[in-house]
Amino acid sequence: MRFGLQDIKKQVHRRGGELYVGLHFLRPGELQPEIERLIAYHERLMGQPRRQFSIDDARACIGDYRLAHCLINTLSAWYRWQQPSWSDVLQSIGGNTQELLAEAGITSPVYLRLALYNYVNDHHHGFLNTQARNEALQSFAAAKMYGQGLPLPCAPLPSTPQSPNAKAKKESLPSPIQNLEYLLALDSDDEEILVRDTPRPPGVQDVATLYNQWAFESALFNASSVHFVIDCNAFERSNSGTNLPVGAASQLGTGIGTVVKRLCYMARLLGVYYDLNYEAPTSNSAALLHLTLYGPQEMTGAPQQYGVRLSRLCRLLLGYGISSRRKSSSTLTNAIVEAKATVHFLQRSYCFAMDQTLLSLLPPVEAASPNTSEKGEAPESVQRVAQVIPSVFDSSIEQSFAEAFIALENSQAVEGWKLIREPEPLILDKSIFIPDFALTRDQRRIYVEILGFWTPSYRERKVQKLQQLWERGDIVLAIPEEAREAFASIAQSFPITWYANQLSATELIKLLRNRYDDVAERLALIDVDAVRQRVQSEGFLPERVCYELLHA
Repeated sequence: MRFGLQDIKKQVHRRGGELYVGLHFLRPGELQPEIERLIAYHERLMGQPRRQFSIDDARACIGDYRLAHCLINTLSAWYRWQQPSWSDVLQSIGGNTQELLAEAGITSPVYLRLALYNYVNDHHHGFLNTQARNEALQSFAAAKMYGQGLPLPCAPLPSTPQSPNAKAKKESLPSPIQNLEYLLALDSDDEEILVRDTPRPPGVQDVATLYNQWAFESALFNASSVHFVIDCNAFERSNSGTNLPVGAASQLGTGIGTVVKRLCYMARLLGVYYDLNYEAPTSNSAALLHLTLYGPQEMTGAPQQYGVRLSRLCRLLLGYGISSRRKSSSTLTNAIVEAKATVHFLQRSYCFAMDQTLLSLLPPVEAASPNTSEKGEAPESVQRVAQVIPSVFDSSIEQSFAEAFIALENSQAVEGWKLIREPEPLILDKSIFIPDFALTRDQRRIYVEILGFWTPSYRERKVQKLQQLWERGDIVLAIPEEAREAFASIAQSFPITWYANQLSATELIKLLRNRYDDVAERLALIDVDAVRQRVQSEGFLPERVCYELLHA
């Protein structure tokens, strides 16, 4: 169970009029005896019910209340509370209790409580006072658990000779009432048993490493944005000669385009919304890219879902969470000039700086989290995604449009247009615009941007970029009907196809036909003599062949 940003020990300070927050990360060797005591406390209580686990005793192992709370939560990666098995408990009671309860339709504590409720209603008018309680429970246990008229297990009679050891053993056995009361509360939190999911207990460094990872990611879960300043030259050098995930090979280019496409691919792959700005090189500095990843506070406000994807992308960019033997072009650590996040808690925003000192405390976590695959946090999961998704879309609207266009193309109903996913970025003044699609036919190339209806800040950023492109004449927009008012300022500057729910590929082709009518030019490009010669030689050409011949 993760801990929240408000639970972490932190320091807040002001620098240059801006509030900064620094989280407490565990350095190598820090709190080693304390963490050892906390692990030993968990080991000592293995197999014991939760009611015997004292949170105060566990916190006393660490000393610091906030750190103790976070470290106890961190240990949940190895230890967890598990409900006792109904059948296992009945077997430990012995006899034919399990068969008798099953015959009565009692297969869980819920049904046992219901049976007792009905029994009290039938025999005691729905109420048990203190004096009658034990007798009623004894009678109910005799009827349901041990068989009507059968002798109940109990301590031996005083007249029966017993050895001291046998007598102590018999007296230590739970009574039928105790067994019944235990079964009635078997599914309660207090009766959960502490178990460990790994063959061996965790090491101190394992716990400290996972704590640092979760503390770092808790900041990203509450972030509105994460900002990276990337040295393009350093990034391109780190990518030279390396293998990209399946599906990204076709996206390689040269120079700034290589960097942009690679970053966009990683962001789209993990479903993180982003923005890119460009800073041209000077005589004293290389070209810089400003990559902004928008966090849960900005996009959805659902930190545990979108925030996990954001933290995974940052894991790729920063290079932590991936062992050194597997580090590849995915990592940006050497190319990052600056990295910081804007995080929110207690109704205020803070800057969270990510420097090399912090990154040094985030070593590979493959060995740190024993159940990372089960918790969906392992670096392997990021690598697996990169290997199985050949084409990544920002939204279902883009995906459905692409699928519909391909279907029309297969039936020769796209008038010669070819759809290109993730075309080259368009460099603007201190910014970069990345169209969703490009449509090409002969020498003409049209860029298609599908606008969503997200937050006001998203629309404002999108409009600002589009206003720098209106003179190009090769941009087509697709805008949802409900966003007409939001994008009214650019409605007269671009050809627009309006859509509701899903973007129609047919409507887009119709818009292209009306806006870019170049039939005469394309007719002039047809080699009439070659077409005539082929018709004469073959006699009959199927429709598909004619289409290809006339749109070659």
